[in-house]
Amino acid sequence: MRKKVLIRAAILYAAVCIYSLFSVTAEAAPGMVKILPSTTPSAGGAVSFSVTIPYTAGSYAPGTPLTLSVALSPLPMWSTETEAVNYPATGSATVSFTKTYPISPSAAPGSTICFKAMSLEGGMNKVFSDEACVTVKGPSGLPDLAIDTLYLDAACNVVVTVVNNGPGTVPDSVWTDHKPESSSVYLSIDGNKWGGATIWNFDSGKLLKSPGGKATYNSTLHVKNSAKITASVDHTGQVAETNEGNNTKETTLICRDFAAKNLAIKTSPLVPGQPVNFTADVSTNVGGVVSVRWEIDGTTLLEESKLMFGPSTQPSSATWPKAISGNHTVKFIVDSKDAYKEPDETNNTATLSFSVPFIKKIQPKKELKGPAKFPVTPQ
Repeated sequence: MRKKVLIRAAILYAAVCIYSLFSVTAEAAPGMVKILPSTTPSAGGAVSFSVTIPYTAGSYAPGTPLTLSVALSPLPMWSTETEAVNYPATGSATVSFTKTYPISPSAAPGSTICFKAMSLEGGMNKVFSDEACVTVKGPSGLPDLAIDTLYLDAACNVVVTVVNNGPGTVPDSVWTDHKPESSSVYLSIDGNKWGGATIWNFDSGKLLKSPGGKATYNSTLHVKNSAKITASVDHTGQVAETNEGNNTKETTLICRDFAAKNLAIKTSPLVPGQPVNFTADVSTNVGGVVSVRWEIDGTTLLEESKLMFGPSTQPSSATWPKAISGNHTVKFIVDSKDAYKEPDETNNTATLSFSVPFIKKIQPKKELKGPAKFPVTPQ
């Protein structure tokens, strides 16, 4: 029994050691290892193997563990699989069980996973050995490329996000075949063709290959005020898809730029304890509702919203109820709630420094007492 245990341990180290040291012969048992019909051999899934080993009664007591030497490629190693088996007391029979192994999510479609089982339970001079292999499949079905989002960045350049809605993968030819009609994103502005970029160019990391993957195309198409932008993906029809109706998206994108101008003090002179009036202008290239805020020395005086119609300028004013002597700063901020991404954020604030004078106290005149120190001429 001890010798058999040592032999099993040797099998776990490497099958080659068994053959060279003990000169045992491996006998293939037809159908000993099978892939179960319910197995889904895809990346991130699992694969199940059934194992059936012929056995002649009398070698072991019922309940003795059955030890297999198992190789699961592509891992270059052997592992131990132990099953408690109720061996038959008499006659010949078979021992059967199943094993399930997870498949790595990164397993490439088309790769092969093999399960090889070896056991000495057939006898001292006989090793039962068999194997079965399965090919890892990719997600079933076709991919579905679609325009996910279409917007402007802070510089008012068009940005397009493409998504693969699945369920299938995008073929490798999208990245390997570089030709004029390669699958790409194409843009138009106000009905005029502009251009675009190939997927292999802006998605070098193949983010779109797997279902759910997204890739972003940052174009240099600039929108000055507002424009109707049309974005299409795979407009040359290089990729067979489950849905060809969502390859295009059209929307009007607006590049708003607000500015604070002409900040001024309308009160003169500035007197401590008295109100001070300020005025400024809000300008924009495109209409919209924008928030403005007045501050004096960092403290809010007034915050309000302005409704702008088209390219225009509107006045705004605020009052400091009670001036305080000293140096001060008034600030006028446009888009104070930062609701818009603008090509120029530096012109949203106007600042003006000023001073309120101190009041000089007037000293009362002193009364002269006592006899005059200058001669008095009698009348």
